[in-house]
Amino acid sequence: MSTAKHSDSWLSDDPRGGTSDKGEDTYNRRPFVDAVLKVLLRTREQSRSSVLALVGEWGSGKSTVLRILQAEMEKSVPANGPGKPWIVATFNPWLYSDLLSLQSGFFSELRAALPKEDRWKDARQQVRKWGKVVTPLASVAGVVGIDAAGATRNLIDSFAAFSPTATQLSAEKALEKRKQPILMILDDLDRLTAEELMQVFKLVRLVGRLPYVYYLLGYDEQTLVDLIKTTDLVPSDKHQRALDYLEKIVQVRLDLPPLLPQQVETVFYESVDELVTTHNILVDEMDLSRLRTAFDEVLSRSLRTPRSLSRFFGQVDAFLPEVDDDVDFVDFLLITWIRVSHPAVYALVQERRNEMLGGAGITLKNLTHEAPAAKKERWIGLLQEAGLAGQGLDDVLFLLAQLFPAMKRIRDAEKGPGYTPEPKPLRIAHLDYFDRYFSFGVPFDDLADSVVDSALSAIDKDERGQAFDRLQTAVTVDPPRILRKVLEKASMGQHEGGAVVKWLTEVFEAAPEWEPGFWGTRAQISAIVGVLFSTMSSADIAATIAAISVTETGLTLATRAVDMLRGKETGGVDEIKRWNTLGQSTNKQFEKLYEDLFKKYHDVEPQEIPDSAWYRIWDWQSLSPDAVRTFVATQIAEGRWSPLEVVARTVSVSVATAKGAVGAIMGFDLAQTALLVDIEEMKNLLKEDLANSPPMDDNWRHQSATPEHLRQFVLSYLRGVSDS
Repeated sequence: MSTAKHSDSWLSDDPRGGTSDKGEDTYNRRPFVDAVLKVLLRTREQSRSSVLALVGEWGSGKSTVLRILQAEMEKSVPANGPGKPWIVATFNPWLYSDLLSLQSGFFSELRAALPKEDRWKDARQQVRKWGKVVTPLASVAGVVGIDAAGATRNLIDSFAAFSPTATQLSAEKALEKRKQPILMILDDLDRLTAEELMQVFKLVRLVGRLPYVYYLLGYDEQTLVDLIKTTDLVPSDKHQRALDYLEKIVQVRLDLPPLLPQQVETVFYESVDELVTTHNILVDEMDLSRLRTAFDEVLSRSLRTPRSLSRFFGQVDAFLPEVDDDVDFVDFLLITWIRVSHPAVYALVQERRNEMLGGAGITLKNLTHEAPAAKKERWIGLLQEAGLAGQGLDDVLFLLAQLFPAMKRIRDAEKGPGYTPEPKPLRIAHLDYFDRYFSFGVPFDDLADSVVDSALSAIDKDERGQAFDRLQTAVTVDPPRILRKVLEKASMGQHEGGAVVKWLTEVFEAAPEWEPGFWGTRAQISAIVGVLFSTMSSADIAATIAAISVTETGLTLATRAVDMLRGKETGGVDEIKRWNTLGQSTNKQFEKLYEDLFKKYHDVEPQEIPDSAWYRIWDWQSLSPDAVRTFVATQIAEGRWSPLEVVARTVSVSVATAKGAVGAIMGFDLAQTALLVDIEEMKNLLKEDLANSPPMDDNWRHQSATPEHLRQFVLSYLRGVSDS
């Protein structure tokens, strides 16, 4: 293998290496070139002119081999021609726009390759004359399907000036006299049209068969076979007949050896190493394991030619700088392979975004139940529509399963449900990172992870700056995504938990109290603060709670977060114990905070107390039941709270379904109310009201929970309890 950097040629389709000065030979082609040189010398010994072919599939490195071969031939001396190295001419028929210029160019290149010495003057002239004669002949005679119109006057003039047969003999004698081996290399025949290909065959097999002139053609055989089958020479369904025709043109076939598996593997991992080094990417053993699996199972079958390897890594290298810190490196490699090799599948992945992410973002309206086997069958159909079949389909399905846990469940439908871990940040299957793999950068409504880190560092220092401003703006545009990033970064212990919680309290207070759905901004922030509390000491938690509970909204946030600690039931035994212990350590602090809160509402009826404050009475009750009952009883006894208002405030009310709307009456849990007041005492205090209230019926349920309806509902309910 060469020590040259593979990245030097990733974005180029030029032949790789092979020049005598650099000596580059990335894929160790020189042994094959040496063998071709020997074949050429033996062919010269046995024939005055011949046609050889370098056969290899597209991208296999034919042009590179021809470049190395040309460099070697121009400095080598053939055994039967001492002092006379090969003359090498190159002719690329793909460069010519029509058949006439193609044939003219053929002879121009041959003549231009001849030495400029005086002793070659006659040979140059005779080759020029021969080319001038046969060029108009080609426009009339041609081969299959060539139009005979035009060039008639040129044809007559040429016949008048030169005899074709005599001119050809003169050219042959001139070249015979020099006894100089000439090799004309014709590359890229697989890029021609059928007419152009037939014209080239005529040139090298008939018109251009001159002494000491040899031809080396380079092409992908399958492409030429397909072209030949479009002519009148071979029926379109006769593959072998097309191969037989090629054999008539080519006397010596030189098959370019495919890359060995270990060569492909070496170049692949050397290229990965270049990417990692160039872009300063950190990879761990798990990353390498995922990459090895993908390469062994899929990529090694696809990336088996120099061009496919360069094309793949060129695409990775071109776009990786835009996202290198904001995507998973291995996932980016794999989705790039899908984009380059199967664009239709790449589009399908974007189109089926929600399903690829395991239903993230799917609403109840479009949620459907589909049997695993049926889902797999549907996906196989989608991949077939994208042009895949057989091993190719299996390979793509394998990679999709590696990238997306949801696709792994589909692929392994026959195995039944199994454990699939949640995707980690940066992975393509993560809701917050999926779009980055298709935007070639961080989307406009997202924030780079580095910006989030910088903003949190500024919060640690109680500073503000550009990164903080961007974070503040982004959290109002897309709260779920940004808050998840904050949680991920802050919970790693690299930032000051208390400072982050204080900032989150500001966001919590600015967020609307009501949001559609059951997982609004406030709920998310509460969960994040709970996790952050779990990373802090009890002393730091207490200090943070004291700092944010100066407002009722802050107290609400602190309560919800600590409830997560107290209510932790899943995870390891030690983890659960630690969370619960941290939560219980705040009990005395909250008892005092709740007591101080309700002292503020000393003269406010329960129905007038904001929900955010009233709901804290239940938190207080769970910590200090006797203190709460005493407080409520005193409020009623001293006439500050109406017993009917207190009981009505304990009725269960549904969450409003629209902003500004009133919830509906859901029910009444007498046992729950009894935690605050003595029910018999309440009935006694409300005796007169109960006597005048209508009996309980089912019409109360689902009525709007206005204060008047709540009072009437309580009276009817308590009357029913008394009557029974």
